[in-house]
Amino acid sequence: MNTHRTIKATDIRVGDTIQWTTLVCGISAKWKMTVSRIAAGTVGNIEFFKVYNQQGGIRHFDADDEFYLVDRPAPKLPTKPGSLVYVEEFEGEEIEPPILAFLDVNGYWNGERRFPGGRGCALQPEITKWSPATVTKATP
Repeated sequence: MNTHRTIKATDIRVGDTIQWTTLVCGISAKWKMTVSRIAAGTVGNIEFFKVYNQQGGIRHFDADDEFYLVDRPAPKLPTKPGSLVYVEEFEGEEIEPPILAFLDVNGYWNGERRFPGGRGCALQPEITKWSPATVTKATP
């Protein structure tokens, strides 16, 4: 899923393809990588991130560094009809509070309220961040 937006180092996820620009010997250079692993830490009061690519390459970044998010793969959602999830992000847009949604027999995610853009239901690639939901009490 293409998202095309600016994010901070703290928002980078494994699987993201990110791009940034740096100065190398006075020349502007563009860099691009797909993230395979992230390590974070603190030295004194400075928070830092190590971002690895599939070839083992590593880059060090400050928490406030900004990147262009080229691509973020959509997470794999449950496929069993009746499954429940909290939709936290829809097409790259954060939803607060999350929308409780269930999967119907036709493969559509139906929300307890409308998704951004006024949509009543969603398909798997449009849900870009979610967490599982469970039923703890059912009333007839």
